[in-house]
Amino acid sequence: ASRPTSPVNDTSRIRKLLNALAVKPVDLVNKLDQLFLHNSMSASMRTQLLDTLNNIPADNPELRSQTALYLVLALGQDQVQR
Repeated sequence: ASRPTSPVNDTSRIRKLLNALAVKPVDLVNKLDQLFLHNSMSASMRTQLLDTLNNIPADNPELRSQTALYLVLALGQDQVQR
């Protein structure tokens, strides 16, 4: 029988995935849109996120992914309420 995955391991895997995607901000935004907004992100939100992420140095994928996640979760509520 397989053991249940601990939330800590899941969080670590998600963080690694997002950091890997952060090299190409459009991929990161697409994944966050899929995971948290069910592909309902508005064009203006997508543009704002990409502008913000492209201003973060590419050699800092962790900051890119953390910023993107924070903004999607904080701003995404407006998307969900529509």
